[in-house]
Formats: sequence, structure tokens, C-alpha cells
Amino acid sequence: MIERYYRELLSHFSRRTRSAENAADIVQEAYSRVIAVQQSGSAIAEPRALLYRTARNILIDQHRRSTAHGLSLIHISE
Repeated sequence: MIERYYRELLSHFSRRTRSAENAADIVQEAYSRVIAVQQSGSAIAEPRALLYRTARNILIDQHRRSTAHGLSLIHISE
């Protein structure tokens, strides 16, 4: 069911990160986390929203880590 959002997410986060490779890593990690939630038996009412929120949180975490090391690799603003 949630596989249909992959390209949409990849496109969105490619623009946000300006890196197709970084976007692919973010989206893959987001899918991994959301699938783990599904497999635990939890119902997901809005899978698209959860995928976007999860990927955005991963992006924010990456940004925090990169700025802690003096790097700014992504754009957080929406």
C-alpha cells in the first residue's frame, strides 16, 4: 500500500536536499521505520503523512548532526 508514495517522496526530498543519493537514503530509512510500525501490528491511518513526517524528521536529524560538525548540507524550510 505505501509503496506508491516512493517516487513522490524521493522527488520531494531530492529537491530539499539537492542530492538524489541523500534523498534516497532518507526515503529508504523512512520506509523502513514505517514498515516496522506496520509489522508491529499498529494501524496507520494516513501512511503518506506518516512517511513524509518520518522522512522530514530524519532530514532534521541529519541537519542537526551536520551543523554540529560545521557543515550545512540541506535546506530545512518548507
